[in-house]
Amino acid sequence: MGQLEQLGFGQLASGSQGELVAELQMLLNQKPSSLAALREDGIFGAKTSARVREFQTQNQLLADGIVGPKTWGKLLSGKGPSQPKRASILCGTGDSRNEARGQLVAKQLSGLVPAQSATTATLVSFAPTERSSALASLLPVSSPIRMMDATQRALATSVFGPSLDFSRIFISTATGIGGLPFTIATTIPPLMPGGLVVQIMNLGTFSPSSALLIHELSHVWQAQHHLNPFQFMVNSVASQAEATIANQAARLFDSTVASNPDFPLHFPFSAYAFKSGSAIATLGAEQFAQSNELSQPTVRAYVKSFSVATPAVEMMLGLAVPHIADRRATGVII
Repeated sequence: MGQLEQLGFGQLASGSQGELVAELQMLLNQKPSSLAALREDGIFGAKTSARVREFQTQNQLLADGIVGPKTWGKLLSGKGPSQPKRASILCGTGDSRNEARGQLVAKQLSGLVPAQSATTATLVSFAPTERSSALASLLPVSSPIRMMDATQRALATSVFGPSLDFSRIFISTATGIGGLPFTIATTIPPLMPGGLVVQIMNLGTFSPSSALLIHELSHVWQAQHHLNPFQFMVNSVASQAEATIANQAARLFDSTVASNPDFPLHFPFSAYAFKSGSAIATLGAEQFAQSNELSQPTVRAYVKSFSVATPAVEMMLGLAVPHIADRRATGVII
């Protein structure tokens, strides 16, 4: 078995289906083409076959429509300017090792909320604003976890409109692996039978930058507008893993990528990189958050268009499968 096959890049042809086909479609969409963009739906049909043959012709390969080692190699070895390292923009939500840290913070938060208090017994019937005030009053002043303050809520409202339930959002001074911030969705058992689902942004500070707050609040938004409030974490971890695999494969065809300081996690492929103007349904968890942080009009308009707790179908489609992008491709930013 070759190195590409060991990394999961097996042979594909018309009729193939699955996440690897979706990855192929994503890579083809980042290449120059005279044909229409592909739906990244994981189905290798006639349009995908045509794009494969076009790409093979452009790269002096046998245009047989079969994606084998040589075609994968060309797809993964795209040339282009290397973007500088921007580690400060990254969060640790995609690092699976942070799950245990997040659960420790959640346990700490649960311990701060008195299980038998008269207030918690009726919180479920409170309006969000009242519930937010009640929860804030239960947290000790010296607590390493707190609710958002008025200034932060104002910033959030300017970006997300009326779509966030602030009574479910907490900030923690904890951080993840490598000191990176990360966000989790979890439950606070004392608040109601089965627990109240909340989101905790572990930012390392109660005074984060506006960019960091918007990025992590984008994950909060994903949790609050998805039928599965934990899916953004699943997608972030899966996308990060896929980027790492793709980067190891890219090194087989371009030895220079390993010298980039963001290799192997975020270069040349990254779970954060995205093409400007991308449709919501084509964005993974980190791409969505990064797009919103960078004020992409499509995402900004989208998040503002929802009321609290309304399911966002296009966002849910995006979080159904991992998504990454090649930072060397034209129009891709991070």
